[in-house]
Amino acid sequence: VEELRAGADAIAKREKAAGMETGTVRIVAAIESARGLIAAADIAAADPRVIALIFGAEDYALDLGLGAHRVNEASELLYPRSALVVAAAGNDGLVGVSQPANCAGVLAVTGHAINGDNADYSNVGPQVGISAPGGGAPTWLTSTIVEGDHGYYTWSSVLFGITTQSSTNPNSTPPNLSGPAIGGFTGTSSATAHVSGVAALLKAAVPSATPAQIRSFITASVRPHPANGYCGAGQPGFGQCGSGLLDAAAAMNLAVPPPPSGGGGGGGALPLWHALLLAAFALAARIRSRG
Repeated sequence: VEELRAGADAIAKREKAAGMETGTVRIVAAIESARGLIAAADIAAADPRVIALIFGAEDYALDLGLGAHRVNEASELLYPRSALVVAAAGNDGLVGVSQPANCAGVLAVTGHAINGDNADYSNVGPQVGISAPGGGAPTWLTSTIVEGDHGYYTWSSVLFGITTQSSTNPNSTPPNLSGPAIGGFTGTSSATAHVSGVAALLKAAVPSATPAQIRSFITASVRPHPANGYCGAGQPGFGQCGSGLLDAAAAMNLAVPPPPSGGGGGGGALPLWHALLLAAFALAARIRSRG
């Protein structure tokens, strides 16, 4: 960004020297690296002269170590350096994963209900890498959870209004509430948010971890699908729902093994993954209390 601004300043001086109107020369910036892709929005807003961005796919792929070539499915566009792409499988209740979750290199997420069974709306397929809490009704296993029960939903921070902190919702109880709140959701999008959150914790705990390592920590530390559920062994969904059910604590233990427990003595420092999880829970509790 700073180099682009310096270039724009140099152009302005040349325009003045040539008697040209300021701003006559425009800039089309080329994005040719992973760092450039991440900073694309800042590059586009760096100077009024920037009128477009172009993408150099070959140089970008070379920067990622993929070889200086494009592939038909354009998967090199979806896997920036030091970033794990996580996407929802879809909410159509089908055997078939939606885009971009079905693209190469993406960690596709399906959703399960409170009893661990695949949720009845969740798309599944061989591209799915993991299942995470999505709420809703189970596909096969009987559940006593009803829609009015909090266990039916996943919960997240929302706004009472639909646009800003000060916007109001005429349908709230009482009417016209504004500001932060807690809302219940179902869907593979909310399941995906769980996986993204665990990926962020893992990256914070192990900053040097590659996208492939973070993916492995997540998918190799799962709890098994319920034996008699839709995704269990010998059931119709077997092999279509990922390696298992997301387990945040197990993933952190795999990435940062806790120290062996010793006898006696006073308390010591918390393991890093404990501290990170406690901080996340404390933030969630704080948000909920404000709702």
